[in-house]
Amino acid sequence: MKKVSILAALILAVFLSVAPPVMGADKAISGLTEATSIADADLLMISYYSGGSFYSRKITFANFKNSFAGEDGTHYANIYNTTAHRISPNKGDQDIMGATPHGYFYDGSTWQQFCDTSSVCSGYQASLTKATYGDMNTGSNDTFYLTPAAIRQSYVAKKHIYWTVFDSDTDTATGDGKKGYAIPASMNGMNLADFTCSVYNLNSASGGTTTVVLRRSRAGTDQNMTSTGVTISYNEYTASDETINTSYDDVATGDLIFVDVDAVTTGAVQKGLSCTATFTLP
Repeated sequence: MKKVSILAALILAVFLSVAPPVMGADKAISGLTEATSIADADLLMISYYSGGSFYSRKITFANFKNSFAGEDGTHYANIYNTTAHRISPNKGDQDIMGATPHGYFYDGSTWQQFCDTSSVCSGYQASLTKATYGDMNTGSNDTFYLTPAAIRQSYVAKKHIYWTVFDSDTDTATGDGKKGYAIPASMNGMNLADFTCSVYNLNSASGGTTTVVLRRSRAGTDQNMTSTGVTISYNEYTASDETINTSYDDVATGDLIFVDVDAVTTGAVQKGLSCTATFTLP
């Protein structure tokens, strides 16, 4: 009996010395050997749900990636390099940080590249184009990207003040402060960009001009915003030939803006006078 026990002990010792270590459930993840990369054939352990219960299962990294559904109903063949998704930092071949391209987006049929127009993007998909204020004004392109500078210079950022100085059947006449306008907070800091005036009826005028000046009143101090006013010739209906006084072209909340008529035509006076002042951000 003693011999049998000794023999069993020897067999157990030999078995333990050659058997590979068993990975027990009490092995902490932090204690495992670190892998610095992963391949499609590598295995991941998952908790698989089926029929109301969870089961321990394995899955390859390739199948794991394919389990992410794309927004168009397809699956990601590769999370960071596929034409099925919509945004990619590098499209699998260019680093978003420090490289000329700045990432890609998929428009449904082709790749498009994020990069500014000053970058060299040859060899890649076409770069996005920065819209100018002219593009904003025409509104004919829906793929350009906008900048605050383009918006600031475009029509959409301009403010217009309109005056009917004299009704269409009323003779024009000289005088200051014919019509005024109080500057609201939304125009604070803007500059005068244009001043246009028109008459309704020439009324057989034979000479001279209808001259209109724009004046700013700020805290009781008046300054002409135009060094020379708009001059509508006796045989013209409209003019915008003013010279803006850049020392006093800005407006602030609460300023009063007045239209002054400094001269009228001779022989007969023109009838009806309307003016529009256009302001923009500096």
